[in-house]
Amino acid sequence: MGQKYSPLKSVGIYVPGGRASYPSTVLMAAVPAKVAGVEEIILCSPPALNGGIDPSILVAANEVGVNKIYKIGGAQAIAAMAYGTETIPRVEKIIGPGNIYVTTAKLIVSSDVRIDLPAGPSEILILAGSTANPKFIAHDLIAQAEHDPNASCILLAESTNILNQVSDELNTLIPSSNRREIIEKALESNSLFIQATSLAEALNFINDFAPEHLELLVNDPFKLLPSIKNAGAIFLGEMSPVAVGDLIAGSNHILPTGGYAKTYSGLTVNDFIKSIDLVYATREGLKKISKHLSEIAVYEKLFEHKKSVDARISDDK
Repeated sequence: MGQKYSPLKSVGIYVPGGRASYPSTVLMAAVPAKVAGVEEIILCSPPALNGGIDPSILVAANEVGVNKIYKIGGAQAIAAMAYGTETIPRVEKIIGPGNIYVTTAKLIVSSDVRIDLPAGPSEILILAGSTANPKFIAHDLIAQAEHDPNASCILLAESTNILNQVSDELNTLIPSSNRREIIEKALESNSLFIQATSLAEALNFINDFAPEHLELLVNDPFKLLPSIKNAGAIFLGEMSPVAVGDLIAGSNHILPTGGYAKTYSGLTVNDFIKSIDLVYATREGLKKISKHLSEIAVYEKLFEHKKSVDARISDDK
């Protein structure tokens, strides 16, 4: 008994646009697909107001071997890749992050086409110890908030002093940001500062929330790893901001959001391959297992299953 692995034939990559350009998402989605051996990779991304797609998206797509690019975004792009149109081919699987409309569309079409995971809007949860740097925390919350007005930014700490210092840093940093309007909307509507009564309570909250990005800004972050059961990606220590994983580290930034980290993992090569079970038996081998097989078959009233084996091992075959 064994397994054979085969790549998917076609995948559709969704690359967000509108508020920003994400050539890094092209790489995060297309590189593992190429490594897996996917034959056809198409890409959908919303055009800018001038009708074009950012050249960085086109260059990244060309570098990694994307076959076709379509200027279309939002839920309609997901529907097009799921069901096909006169222009856009139907694919076997849809990959990529997006806003709440894109993620909802992926979930809706998932009964008809495979999807990677629910990925978006973006989230960060920071667990801050008593010695954590408030300025670092503020920068990381702002960095997550700049993605989307619906981004979720959560700070969890035992110390009220840390919570107050981070609040002061935010008030200092936000006014000078180039994406101030998006950041303020995200922080005002989707953000929480939480004071935990104990480390155990904080860890329970983390596992219940199952954040997309989890930063452990504590003295010994590795010590907490066994207690973290649910997270898309974990960033250990104050020198490991989410930006490192989003852009350059080599981990994937297409990660589960909305609590789906309880049951989903981040995107990997495994998302682009399927396994096929292999079974081979000799006559002698079949004889050795026939008694046990027959007992199961008879109990389940699958009498023809038993006969299909008996016919092969009987002496008068």
